[in-house]
Amino acid sequence: MPQHLVAFIVLQIVVLAVFSIGMIGNAAFWLGGGIAPGRDASPWEKLRFLAASAARVFDRRALVEISLDWLLQRRLLRLSRLRWVMHLCFFWGFVILFFVGSVGLMLAERGLLSIAKDDPWFAFTNDFAGGMLIFAVGVAMYRRLVLKERQLRTGPGDIAIMVLLAGIVLSGYLLEATRLISREVPGEIGWYSFVGYPLSLALRRLSLDWWAVEGAIWWVHVVSGMAFVAYLPYSKLVHLIAGPLVIAGGTLSHGTLSRPDLPATKVAGNASETRPRRVVRRLTVRLRADFATVAAVLTARQRPGGSSIQARDDA
Repeated sequence: MPQHLVAFIVLQIVVLAVFSIGMIGNAAFWLGGGIAPGRDASPWEKLRFLAASAARVFDRRALVEISLDWLLQRRLLRLSRLRWVMHLCFFWGFVILFFVGSVGLMLAERGLLSIAKDDPWFAFTNDFAGGMLIFAVGVAMYRRLVLKERQLRTGPGDIAIMVLLAGIVLSGYLLEATRLISREVPGEIGWYSFVGYPLSLALRRLSLDWWAVEGAIWWVHVVSGMAFVAYLPYSKLVHLIAGPLVIAGGTLSHGTLSRPDLPATKVAGNASETRPRRVVRRLTVRLRADFATVAAVLTARQRPGGSSIQARDDA
């Protein structure tokens, strides 16, 4: 077996292990919450409760709400058009790149789909989705570092996520450009990659071993993607996993539910606490609050009345 393939497999195993440990830790934090205010239960009771509640996601009305509030980010549109566009570009850019660019090519390599990198629709879609993600990262950095909006708390983890996402997309564009050069793809085919092809025209002037360059950039692209996957359970983005459950739980046959009154969570600290411990503790509090919100909303689904759940401010 080639050494690069061995290294790739080992990297996948390590990333899967780190990701799994993080998700198991998140599940433990979530199960530390209560089913409802003033009501506690064992971890197994909470698991059964969530398993039964998850089936409600497929309710017809819940599917409509999920489509509007999760896939189309309707609630953010009511709060801010800039935030709505940013989240929409981030969500759909990532989804398209993952399912079309990554999963699609993987299935094509196994003969399950008829897809080629130079297919016009495939080349255009990947470059367009990458542009959506870069735009979203740029807006997020502008809001956090330039506007410094009060509801946003920017830490090293937020910067790391933005850098990883930008690295994935930019290395992908470079990888496409070097592939077009090394394989001498003609312009009438290559121009569908409306970012990669112009970049390849600019790079052609350099006298380089483009096969070797392509291999090096491929590793940069892979490592960036793997690092993002490994870090995902430890970042703020992990709370997005609860989105469909919260939306489905807030949907009734008579309308939407109000969010049950949850006790305010204050993150306390002390002067002697180290930064890593403080970060872990704050993430723990955040995740417990997420579980409490999901569980309480799903429980309250049995009670009518109220207004819909509002979108999180720290986004």
